[in-house]
Amino acid sequence: MRTTQPPPATPPFSARCGAAIVLLAISHFLSGCASTPKPSLTGDPSTSSVVVVECKSTWRGVGLLGMKESQKILGGILLNADVKGSKNGGTIGKRSVNGRAVAGLIIFSDVSPGVYELASVEAYRYVADPRSGSGHIRYNVPGEKVLDYVFSAKAGEPKYFGVVTVEQITKFIEDRVVFGLKPSSKEEEIAAWEKFISLYPGSLWGNAVQKRVSELKQ
Repeated sequence: MRTTQPPPATPPFSARCGAAIVLLAISHFLSGCASTPKPSLTGDPSTSSVVVVECKSTWRGVGLLGMKESQKILGGILLNADVKGSKNGGTIGKRSVNGRAVAGLIIFSDVSPGVYELASVEAYRYVADPRSGSGHIRYNVPGEKVLDYVFSAKAGEPKYFGVVTVEQITKFIEDRVVFGLKPSSKEEEIAAWEKFISLYPGSLWGNAVQKRVSELKQ
């Protein structure tokens, strides 16, 4: 006489649902941590500049018990106000330059000579709780701090702007964004340019960037 074994018990719905949520969270996390394709370099060093901004962003929310979560940097925008009107000589608008990020560096290439301001930074946040708002976030530099983020770009010269920090703090009815600009050291700038060289070996900017690194090491 054949004996039959009872089928394995089906896990409770709550356990199956919890496992699915965990797997979804892991999948989303891994996709967010995948290597970002490096942005292409455009422009000619004889007529333009390449600008590198090192950026770090964090978010602190209620559900995280005050813990900071790092956010992935996606890019940023520069604004140039040197465009003059042909009739009255006044400013007719601010030309924007979009930059994309890789390895924590926002890279702006083919930047025409002139005075620029870092206007905004774009980041990506992923949190398991959908109520906390996963997705892309654009942080605009507050008006009272604009002058701190102004710099000049010159043709043929690579420009390292420094280390920009963006922290969003969300607690109950409070939601504020704090921008910071850390004075860069020689070591930080050297590390940024060496990373740039490793990302773009053989680029048209190789000689100019290597020259800048040599100057910093003197």
